[in-house]
Amino acid sequence: RATQAVAEYILKRNMNDRGVVILYDTRNNSRKFAEATARVLLANGIKVYLFDRYRPVPILSFSTRDLGAFMGIMITASHNPKEYNGYKVFDETGNQIGKETANEIMNTIENIDIFKGVKKISEKEFKEMLCSDGLLKTVGEGQERRYLDILKTRILNDKEIEDVKKKIKVVYTPLHGTGDLVVNRLLKELGYENIIPVKEQQVVDGVFGTVKSPNPENVEAFEMALKLADEKGADICIGTDPDCDRLRNINKKRWKI
Repeated sequence: RATQAVAEYILKRNMNDRGVVILYDTRNNSRKFAEATARVLLANGIKVYLFDRYRPVPILSFSTRDLGAFMGIMITASHNPKEYNGYKVFDETGNQIGKETANEIMNTIENIDIFKGVKKISEKEFKEMLCSDGLLKTVGEGQERRYLDILKTRILNDKEIEDVKKKIKVVYTPLHGTGDLVVNRLLKELGYENIIPVKEQQVVDGVFGTVKSPNPENVEAFEMALKLADEKGADICIGTDPDCDRLRNINKKRWKI
């Protein structure tokens, strides 16, 4: 129903050819829900850019702009307990939709019959479209690479801290989420040589089993990272939430085990 309402919002504005970018994170069944989202949009004649694997939210925001799409949708764990997936909708600027747009979509959802009001192609049709060159486009590493390359041009005072990069020890935890794909990669490409991952939390786990809540705002989520930081004599801990649109860092002066 949510996706059908988004589809009707797009069709009302004749933006079906610009389409929607769909991405998902490491929550259980996220890929399945991403495909279900695509199947509804495709049934409504709307172009879809579907990512080939889980990746961070900022890559969705970037790709929505970069590909000239009209909207983006993220199937996400963000802020939700382990039993639930979230559903974030973004506009053509890469920002989450505002109140006016959200209200229009919500009103449409409420008027859609849950049994008869949603268009959706079959799984077989979806698989056939994956192999064709039509409304459904698969995107992936190329978009991630473009995002990282542009991101590196936005680093402030990068040359002024070259000597620090080789000395500073950084403990990083993705909290079982998508951040591990890009954070380690980016830091290493920028020249940071001592990145120490929390290996137990690099493991993709849709229920985030090593933490009570995978939210970096909660210092409890840093328990394993801070312990490792003490063992390794690290200078700073960095943690990102599972869909990697929130980051927290704790420096050595602030942490207490």
